[in-house]
Amino acid sequence: PAERDPFIRATLGGAWRWMAGGGGSLNIEAAWLGDGASAPSEYLVSASDPRVMSGERWLLGQAYGSVGVTQALDPLLNASLTVISNLHDPSALLGPGLSWSVSDEVSALLGGYVGLGAGLSTGGSSPIPTLQSELGALRWLAFAMLSAYY
Repeated sequence: PAERDPFIRATLGGAWRWMAGGGGSLNIEAAWLGDGASAPSEYLVSASDPRVMSGERWLLGQAYGSVGVTQALDPLLNASLTVISNLHDPSALLGPGLSWSVSDEVSALLGGYVGLGAGLSTGGSSPIPTLQSELGALRWLAFAMLSAYY
């Protein structure tokens, strides 16, 4: 394999937990991925990087921030809201969630993501759509998960 340029990846985060109102938490994180793209015009090249293709890195850009809040609604039901932001675009993913502890061995989760920011550009002289932001390209996604432990 060819030699790769050196790069820096760094993450700084913190969490605060409280017990009032049934309990909850606030998580804040900032990340720098020096091997990511610095502009939306470079995202296609970043997406074809071997580190992305192997799953080592799933984000295409360089600078990110995130905030997550979880609050117990009752002893078995938790609501959450997460915001992940690409600080260079700017774009973000807004992720609401609702988790339910069905039993000691079973949990259920309903959630989704809504992309905020510029989407794909389909106009202009090029017939090929181009990304104007990373996280804004995803309009929405919903999911359900049932987990059983034994």
